[in-house]
Amino acid sequence: MTILIGTMPLKRQGKRTDANLNFSGKTEKSDFFVSMGYLNDQGFNIKSDFQRFNARINVNSQVKSWLKTGLNISGSMTTANTANDSFTGSANSFVNAFSFTRGIGPIYPVRAFNAAGQPIMNPLTGEQWYDYGNHPGAVARPQGASPGRHVVYETLLNEYLTRRSQVSARSYVEIRFLKDFTFVPTFSIDLRNNNGSTYWNPTVGDGVTQNGYKQQTNNTIRSYTFNQILNYNKTFGDHTVSALVGHENYDYNYRTFNASRTGLILQGNTEFANFVTANSSGGQADNDRIESFFSKAGYNYKQKYFFDASLRRDGSSRFSPDSRWGTFFSLGASWSINKDFLTDVNWIDDLRLKASYGQVGNNAILNSNNNSEYYADRAFYDLGWNNGTEPGALLTSAANPLLRWESQNTFNAGVNFSLFKRRLYGEVEFFKKTVDNLLFSVPQPVSDPVRSINQNIGAMYNSGVEILLGADVVRTQDFTWNLVTNWTFLKNKVTKLPAETPQLVSGTKRREVGYDYYQFWLRQYAGVDPTDGAALYIPDPTQTIAAANKRIVNGVEYTINQSNALFDRSGSAIPDLLGSFTNSFSYKNLSLSVLVNYQIGGKFYDSNYQGLMSTGSYGSALHKDLLGAWTQSNTTSSIPRADFGNSANINATSTRWLIDASYLAIRNVNLSYSLPQNWLKKIDVSNARLFVTGENLHLFSKRKGLNPSESFDGTNTTVYPQARILSVGLNASF
Repeated sequence: MTILIGTMPLKRQGKRTDANLNFSGKTEKSDFFVSMGYLNDQGFNIKSDFQRFNARINVNSQVKSWLKTGLNISGSMTTANTANDSFTGSANSFVNAFSFTRGIGPIYPVRAFNAAGQPIMNPLTGEQWYDYGNHPGAVARPQGASPGRHVVYETLLNEYLTRRSQVSARSYVEIRFLKDFTFVPTFSIDLRNNNGSTYWNPTVGDGVTQNGYKQQTNNTIRSYTFNQILNYNKTFGDHTVSALVGHENYDYNYRTFNASRTGLILQGNTEFANFVTANSSGGQADNDRIESFFSKAGYNYKQKYFFDASLRRDGSSRFSPDSRWGTFFSLGASWSINKDFLTDVNWIDDLRLKASYGQVGNNAILNSNNNSEYYADRAFYDLGWNNGTEPGALLTSAANPLLRWESQNTFNAGVNFSLFKRRLYGEVEFFKKTVDNLLFSVPQPVSDPVRSINQNIGAMYNSGVEILLGADVVRTQDFTWNLVTNWTFLKNKVTKLPAETPQLVSGTKRREVGYDYYQFWLRQYAGVDPTDGAALYIPDPTQTIAAANKRIVNGVEYTINQSNALFDRSGSAIPDLLGSFTNSFSYKNLSLSVLVNYQIGGKFYDSNYQGLMSTGSYGSALHKDLLGAWTQSNTTSSIPRADFGNSANINATSTRWLIDASYLAIRNVNLSYSLPQNWLKKIDVSNARLFVTGENLHLFSKRKGLNPSESFDGTNTTVYPQARILSVGLNASF
């Protein structure tokens, strides 16, 4: 008899095995490189595994003095057992382990017990039943405890597998002629096949009503790139000139098919043929093409003054023929100051000013499911909306033949320096990136037949300063200490939106001209009414508020109804400072490096904490902070009362759940030892290094469990958290 009460069956000790072998060689006219690798990564959550085999071969040959050619072929096979989380489209799913375990009250056991506390056994297997609510002698759970569902049992019985095979090949020919010219045509092709398998068991969860469910998905992706580049390089005394012109074709082809069946025939067999009833099937094909013409020219004088310029024209099949082509350019210059005015200052190794301005086109348009839109300029109907035997179609997109390339324009200016034989070095750079003709899916009124229309709706910019400083703090014959630090100061502002949609509200944000894209737009929370523990909000002055929903506290009027609360801008998710620093130490054959990332300032909306503080459903998990909530004996509490009947007002989305997004994360620590050469010579090994590496070792933030680096927009969800990884290994070369 097996009885499990306090165990954590969803969690295990994750393991990762990573092995790589490569070798290379060369003759007078040829060289080659071959590598093979194997990765087996078992996550800390059960049924979260990734396995990969990969190989690559690269061959180059100097056929003639003027002719060189090469071939690079790589391939991989992967199998992934996917854990459900928000990134797999399962943010609030019952099979999302991070959502289910956070939401269910901890008083409910993993295994089943009757009302008297005795274990309920399965007479066929001799094991204790999982407590999912539909087994013999089940004790009903309230709605907040997800009755009829069991994330452990479902995870063990269900299947979410993805298998991928990929082959890539690249080949080039390099032809030199007229001394200064080189012509290089390059062809590359990528083939990828993905096979997805989803199985829901007939015992518990989504597959119960269908007596088991199976879905198979297969998609094939084929893409190729063919470019032809003509280079020219020439030095005339102190002058060096370079130029290139080129042409490129890119072709992408996607084919997918899926089918599902229900009604499991024989237990223990999850193959598609073991299901009796056809449920659904579908498929689609997508094509994407880009053609480009480009050129670039560069000039430098005495390796002191550098100038470069580029011009390209791109055509995309994602836009209509009249709007298909976009033209983009760049200009850049730099000046080695120390080679002009500071030649007698021997402690300056390098001092260089630089500036550039460039444009890059963007044709990436995403739909509501974050999948690429390939035909955004055209109207489409979605098939399969049949009414019995009558065929049906649904309008899903509206045509916009005026849609065109988004332009991302970047200006950079800065200075690079190296001093005291590179004991101190760094870079300071100002940047401003402006996005014009922003591609955006604009929501439409409810009365409109389509939900949104893709448009070039506006413009915004990111600007800031990036600083890199590095120094050999200590540099001796046997010991060195190197410190490198980075700082980024970032600002963002929306500068243009269409007149018909001057404000775009999305979740906790409102996009509006004059404010940054990551500005929060929330109800204004004002604290707790000490008389009864109600949550107080700043009232909206444009509304007529019923007397029952008003409160006067210390002479100030508030509202206790979320519908009457004032919405206002509430700070930004953008931090005041993003930074990192790396300390590297080496003593003889021993090396140690430590990488730390951090962020200062910014706001973060902690919806996971909000869910644990909400009391609207019996049986759900609650945060321990509720122990300090308002009560008649604790009237000065900063936490409103726990009220299961009024949770919607007390725990409404508001500034109450905003928190400082500052954090400090120890990302990587690496300790290594290079074995002495006199040892290695005895076993005919060139180099060997032992290492121990720790990744994601610890994160310090304002609230335990909060990871502000989860998303840049300052929101969290039920994701697979970063794993703390300890690796031990050996690198050797022969």
